[in-house]
Amino acid sequence: MAMRAARGFSFLLLVFFALGGAALAAEARRIVTTDNSDYFGFDLRSEQNVSLDQCKTTCLGDTACRAFTYNTKAKWCFLKSDYNQLKSFTGAVAGKVANVDGDPDIGAPPALAFFPNWMADQAQQFRNKLTDPAYDKPTEGLAALQAAAEQASLTGDHRLAMQKY
Repeated sequence: MAMRAARGFSFLLLVFFALGGAALAAEARRIVTTDNSDYFGFDLRSEQNVSLDQCKTTCLGDTACRAFTYNTKAKWCFLKSDYNQLKSFTGAVAGKVANVDGDPDIGAPPALAFFPNWMADQAQQFRNKLTDPAYDKPTEGLAALQAAAEQASLTGDHRLAMQKY
């Protein structure tokens, strides 16, 4: 009898800690939304007749979901496996999963003595090029780029791997 009670108690502890770990993992992710916007493509699946809060909860509960677009008129939730460009779409709410770090903000780091000014200027020019509205952004998502980079690295094409990373 005592053995049976010990097994039952052990099972309850296991379930408690498993659910507690899942709850902590869910708290480490949150949704950042943008009104009148759409993350185009990368559709994972859709949910019909749901509220925005239900859409957020569904996305947070699915580890494959990295973003969603919610149509406020149709009450449809389009879960996304990845996201890229944010496009304007009246009546939609775009949301993406953001990981929450519990680390406090420690401020800006000190200036690097070994980092030359010309390199900082070149980085600024590259940033300006990437944020220019005329720049043709790649259509691949983060997960696809990582997979392509890993594959290129495995096949020995280090130049392509560097471009994809």
